[in-house]
Amino acid sequence: MRDLGALLTVTAVLACIAGGLAYVGPQLKLSAETSRKAGHVLMGLLCLSFPWLFEQAWPVLLLCLVSLLIFSWVRTHSGPLRGVFHGVARKSHGELLFPVSVTIMFLVQENPITDYVVPILILTVADAAGALVGVNFGNSKYSTDEGSKSWEGSLAFFAMAFLCTFVPLLLFTPADLLAVSLIAVLVGLIIMLVEAVSWRGLDNLFIPLGTYLLLSIYLQLSPDALLTRLLALAGIAIVLWLIRGRTYCRDGTMLASALYLYTVWVVGGVTWTLPPFALLVGYILLCPSSLREQQLGHSLADLGVVVGVGSFWLFASVDSPKEDFFWPFALSWIAQLAIISCVYFAWRQKETRLPGAIAKAGAICLGLFILPLTAAAGLHDTFKMLPVVVVTIIATVSIYWKIENDHFKNVKTPAKDWRKLAYGALTSSLGLLAAWIV
Repeated sequence: MRDLGALLTVTAVLACIAGGLAYVGPQLKLSAETSRKAGHVLMGLLCLSFPWLFEQAWPVLLLCLVSLLIFSWVRTHSGPLRGVFHGVARKSHGELLFPVSVTIMFLVQENPITDYVVPILILTVADAAGALVGVNFGNSKYSTDEGSKSWEGSLAFFAMAFLCTFVPLLLFTPADLLAVSLIAVLVGLIIMLVEAVSWRGLDNLFIPLGTYLLLSIYLQLSPDALLTRLLALAGIAIVLWLIRGRTYCRDGTMLASALYLYTVWVVGGVTWTLPPFALLVGYILLCPSSLREQQLGHSLADLGVVVGVGSFWLFASVDSPKEDFFWPFALSWIAQLAIISCVYFAWRQKETRLPGAIAKAGAICLGLFILPLTAAAGLHDTFKMLPVVVVTIIATVSIYWKIENDHFKNVKTPAKDWRKLAYGALTSSLGLLAAWIV
């Protein structure tokens, strides 16, 4: 009966919020973004009470289901509620993902403060602050897959995410001031980057899940370990941001690359970051400066193609000895650089012969990867694996060249599609088999 009473009360309050904004918004001439974020904040603050209102999960699950049905209906019908929940011009599924995120956080929570309140508070307050500051005061833009965002909005997001993490952890956890400060900075920076590279409202899912995951890890670490992670994140982000002008990537793609390299460092250590950095150097060398202003289109999808196979081996190593999976991980990056080289030689140099493409791509891959592989695996293992590396390069170039050559010779820009992921996975798998045999 208590849960039923709480459910009816929450439903009534949510209805008042939606109806009130639908009426007040036009009266005050609020913009679509302001109305949407006002509803976002009011409903989010109400959701913060769920761990203390509901003893069981069924009311939250029911609220989620009803919200999804209502929001889906609003998306397809005109009316005052559409301006509150779906009035922005950009494509977004944020209003649908918000109740899903609240429900997931409610179901997984063990400690209401760290597992629920902080993730939902950041989603509610920091996301709204970043959006409103960006819309009204954002002048310094950076490019993303959906157009552009502003540094003013991202900094506002970071400031509020820091406070939403710092205050609850300081008041309601046994962590000391130094640890809480470092955790709040790390969470604020990482979730700011997550928000910056999210698209179509997926930040409403990524922000709470990412915050939950980070807090579950960082609350177990010492201040020294936290400081090391902060310095590593800052170093990687600064380096990639400084070299962004030498690539064809959008700014958002470089921010996502910084997040990815930080993840590789956390999971695998310094040695596992060497192959991705070797590929990055090769990518920069194969981006002619004369075309950078015309080719700034490499997106998150392109990044996913390049890192997909390596990510599989990286996370497969978590539950297994890392030396079992380092070589297939490294071979996946070699295969991707071979594909990038293939595209470059066919597109820019009009290379038409397979032997020439193999020789040129092989020279680039071996020249860039031999030192990182030696530093990571040692001279003896690298020497043993050298034939496997050569076979991986030859197989990758041959497969890609034979299948894709007619396509990328006849277009004005390099081919960018998910087939590269399949070719990289195939040759990396062949390399894995050879590596285990060796």
